[in-house]
Amino acid sequence: MTTIGVVDNRMSSLRWDRAYEARDPNVIAAARDFATEFLEHAQRTMRTRLDDRVIQDAQLVVSELVTNTSKYAPGPCELSLELAPGGIEVTVCDSNPIAPRPAPQDPDRVGRHGLEIAAALSEYLYTRRHEGGKSVHARIALS
Repeated sequence: MTTIGVVDNRMSSLRWDRAYEARDPNVIAAARDFATEFLEHAQRTMRTRLDDRVIQDAQLVVSELVTNTSKYAPGPCELSLELAPGGIEVTVCDSNPIAPRPAPQDPDRVGRHGLEIAAALSEYLYTRRHEGGKSVHARIALS
């Protein structure tokens, strides 16, 4: 695993990236741990306090987006986290060009609610296709 961290004092932001193998059975827990480590580091480095709700929402969004990648995308994926003014940017890139879609509404459905959960916790959630796959972007508000 490779971790790259950048502090940009001009923009008051902090960004970390980590690459994973999407089919690794530990990828979801590893991504969630990475998010926790990033948020703890961000609070120390940026001298800011993040609300527990914001931290939990970010961890859950990371878990749900990486879960989708591990289920539907072969090969590597990359998780990027950025603490920027007003929000936490979460980006998950993978090799599957097909955009995730919420499952049809069904009150009896068990499971397959991850995208709905991530969207509900985010200011926005969108997918951008690129050569070799896609990236899913979400932003969790700080307030």
